[in-house]
Amino acid sequence: MEKPPRWRKRTSRWWASRFPRPPTTLSRSLWSQTPEGEGVTWTESYGASGDQSRAVESGLDADYVHFSLEGDVTRLVDAGLVSEDWNAGEHAGIVSQSIVVFAVRPGNPKGIEDWDDLIADDVEIVTPNPGSSGSARWNILAGWGQVIADGGSEEDAKEYTTQLFENVVALPGSGRDATSAFLSGTGDVLLSYENEAILAKQEGEELDYVVPDTTLRIDNPGAVLKDADPKAAAWLEFLYTPEAQGEFAKAGLPSRDRRRRGGRGGGGQRPQRPVPCPRHAAQHR
Repeated sequence: MEKPPRWRKRTSRWWASRFPRPPTTLSRSLWSQTPEGEGVTWTESYGASGDQSRAVESGLDADYVHFSLEGDVTRLVDAGLVSEDWNAGEHAGIVSQSIVVFAVRPGNPKGIEDWDDLIADDVEIVTPNPGSSGSARWNILAGWGQVIADGGSEEDAKEYTTQLFENVVALPGSGRDATSAFLSGTGDVLLSYENEAILAKQEGEELDYVVPDTTLRIDNPGAVLKDADPKAAAWLEFLYTPEAQGEFAKAGLPSRDRRRRGGRGGGGQRPQRPVPCPRHAAQHR
């Protein structure tokens, strides 16, 4: 009996932050129907972006990573695990995008519409822990950036974010854990990726969400490690196809295929004044 090609016996090792799991699961199913993806199996892990990045840096085997922050890939570049030119292509290494939104209780009983509403005395906020979660750091940047976009100074932005965190009542370890805490009854508002709110609504959870007039575009990078199975590079290339990006769009992540709008999962309106994504402000160790 003829042996299958060698690569069919390989297992690709995928480590990612938690947010892209639903669309990537569906994209992987589509890829398995292509000549490049046929027969490839996966070992996968989803968790807080910073935790995942540090685990790979510390020696956890990986072929492909999909993180919340460019800085979490930079950590692997500095460790010699990812090539310095990982973001030199057409898409600058960005596989998915979202924006920061406010998830609120059904009917929005606190009337939370914009950033100033978050620092009212009677508002309790849930946001992930910035020590482990990339989502948390995007939330902080969004709060900071909206002050600057409105003409405020850096000192004004610092004062605002200080007031914001005075209202935080829970700091779960990841964006998904923060969503779970909010759905369990903690807080009045959850600072979240838009796709997290859309996924919760698609799963039948009771929440609404608000897109503030000024928010932050979130850029989520993907990268192949230097010693990866060659199939990992083919997988990354597939993620930019209309088929794969269509799955991301259905999950509320705007398509990288010229940012198609047709697949958004519903709810909310696009912001009037999105704050441009700072490509390097979120890099840290």
